[in-house]
Amino acid sequence: MGMPIQYENKLLRMKPEDRRRARRYMKMGAGRKIWKISAFFTEVMFRLPAVRQAEEHSRNGGKAFMYYWTKPSALPYLGACHAVELAYVFGNESDTIYTGEPADPVLARQVQDQWVRFAETGDPGTEKLPRPAYDPENRWTMMLGDPSGAEKDPLAEQRGLLDPILDYRLNASYANLNYNVPFVWKAAGAVLAGLALTALILWLIFH
Repeated sequence: MGMPIQYENKLLRMKPEDRRRARRYMKMGAGRKIWKISAFFTEVMFRLPAVRQAEEHSRNGGKAFMYYWTKPSALPYLGACHAVELAYVFGNESDTIYTGEPADPVLARQVQDQWVRFAETGDPGTEKLPRPAYDPENRWTMMLGDPSGAEKDPLAEQRGLLDPILDYRLNASYANLNYNVPFVWKAAGAVLAGLALTALILWLIFH
């Protein structure tokens, strides 16, 4: 219930052209609207701010490396969720709280090798998985999953569409939500319709 209300509240803060961007994003891909809203918040609160930070670090002479986790959890609905990679990173391959099944030992070794290489040398690339640095032109990103490999600018269309929305600095705070939004009207209408139908059925039964 909270996610659509959050989403519609965020739309209220946006300029008309940015609301159109958000709504175009919601039309991308398949699936239920609630999962698209979740993906929207994942993009504008987590992935794209990290991309923006890598861009600026690179432009100012730094060396940045990006990765995108694609190995999904075996648990229903979680997908490649936040924290699903922890069992791989720390070698806890039998810890299934997020993965839902023992971690793939091959992927676990790939990830650990890259993390250790980064700590030792500042470059996470390995002989088997070279890791080009991130820059605003090529946007090399290491896709970690089955299989793993470097890819240029993954989810480029989503990035281009939603990047201007980062300037609103959206967050997940539930303070000061406005409940005068379409989702609440629809939910209230559904409840009232249900009550009216129940009242009609009871009246028919007892009269």
